[in-house]
Amino acid sequence: MNNQLNFRKIFPYLFLGLFLIGLLIYKKPLILSKLNDLNLVPKPENLTEIYFDNYSSLEKNVLTDKPYSFSFVIHNLEGKKESYFYQITLDVNGKSVLLDSNSVDVDSNSKKVIGETYKIPERAENATIRVEFPFKNQRIFYRVGVI
Repeated sequence: MNNQLNFRKIFPYLFLGLFLIGLLIYKKPLILSKLNDLNLVPKPENLTEIYFDNYSSLEKNVLTDKPYSFSFVIHNLEGKKESYFYQITLDVNGKSVLLDSNSVDVDSNSKKVIGETYKIPERAENATIRVEFPFKNQRIFYRVGVI
């Protein structure tokens, strides 16, 4: 008799709980859509990694009119194929010299290594090699001493 009385007391709550669980399962896409509209559902962070390949071997001091090489890596983590426009410049004595300007396609979750060769055209105390991605508002650079 006591068990039957306890069951009658909890039956409405049990029924309501099962009903709400069923409703959540049935209306999950609608609920997620509303939460997404309110920015309450985390979104994946898409990004691009840009870095100098083997940065520890970059020249620290260079001679004028001698060719030097470097390479940089574009690692696409945007979740889709992306086209990257880049410019490589050399800053010497307050002047900026465009070394290269190009566009490259990189598949999702892939890397592309791009090589470049440069010469310091004139005597200077130091120079800066800069790789810029103007449409992504990203850049990397390194400085070298000129001997």
